[in-house]
Amino acid sequence: MKFGITQETNLSVDKVNSVNELSSAMKDNFRSLSYGKDVNQILIGVICVKPEFDFFYKVRKLKYSTEESFENDLGEIIKVTNSVSYDIKLDYEFCDQQSDIQETIAKAIFDSLSTLDNLPKKVKDFDTERFKSDLKSFFKERNLI
Repeated sequence: MKFGITQETNLSVDKVNSVNELSSAMKDNFRSLSYGKDVNQILIGVICVKPEFDFFYKVRKLKYSTEESFENDLGEIIKVTNSVSYDIKLDYEFCDQQSDIQETIAKAIFDSLSTLDNLPKKVKDFDTERFKSDLKSFFKERNLI
């Protein structure tokens, strides 16, 4: 399964890099795992912007796409099938003061997992509970929750 974190933020470069490291570790951890044929990818968007920019960044609700195409940074067209995505929004001031942003992000993602309980009925072959359990184990192994 493909798993990743996307970011819309104006936190410091160090904190952005720290979130990128967490996303990369999650991607590597879940790459060889499968939870059923109906979900091949999960992307969680993290929105954490200064209050004056908050108006521009609305939280996108859970979205399930059976097929989607997008252009990557190299201009290549990438096709993704059976993808789940949603956003979480974090308080900028709180995050800006945290020394370990990975812990803050991990807790927010873990707290958001109930969102997956709202997948459409056509998603029949996806072991949500095992995915949640594996993600919890991943975070615990790294002392993030």
